[in-house]
Amino acid sequence: TTCTITSACTLPSVTAHPQSSSRRRQHLLYLNCLSHPEGSLQAEYHILLEHLTDVLGKSDLNTVSIGIDVAAEHLRQSEGLYKIGKDNLEGTALLDIYQHLLYSYPISYLEDPFDPGHPDLWASLTRYNSGKALIVGDDLFATNSNNITEGLANGILLKMNQIGTLSATLRAAAHARRYQMTLCLSHRSCETEDTAVCDLATALGADLVKVGGPRRGDRIAKYNQLLRLAEIL
Repeated sequence: TTCTITSACTLPSVTAHPQSSSRRRQHLLYLNCLSHPEGSLQAEYHILLEHLTDVLGKSDLNTVSIGIDVAAEHLRQSEGLYKIGKDNLEGTALLDIYQHLLYSYPISYLEDPFDPGHPDLWASLTRYNSGKALIVGDDLFATNSNNITEGLANGILLKMNQIGTLSATLRAAAHARRYQMTLCLSHRSCETEDTAVCDLATALGADLVKVGGPRRGDRIAKYNQLLRLAEIL
């Protein structure tokens, strides 16, 4: 499950508990009325986080947690502020929001929380996190071993067609491993049913694979390939 912190968040699906209030059901109906280009549903991020936390708390899904892909480089304004809803926030104010979210919700994955041009904020959040959640660099590192610096994040998103070659992707993975970073292999937007990302993730011994919610054929194909690989191994 991934969320984008603007005025909306994305998720593959939302399930209401049988004892949900009428207001919660109204929110869920609202969620189902909006569709994100990635194929997910949208809602105000604080509403969505409350719902997800409520559902997880009332289920037996002890191994399921919340992940957020902020893509903050798309929120940064020309003056260095971040556009969050109707507000323009300083980076330190956004840092405070993340600290609150990490404290308040079962978030285990936070991707691209800041623009790559704000390494001091990356380092501060990673230090604050102290193992509670993965702070993952996507555009921060761009699958390029030359961009990987110790202390900015404790996880890296690897996209083979972001750097352009398999050998460069392997170099980035090896470089990140030297800093004991968690490896996450990722698909890209407008994917096909090709499953090479699953094979590469398995070959690298990656900790995580990011292929989106199981709502479309291109994603189902990847989940099926991961199941086949698990059976073989």
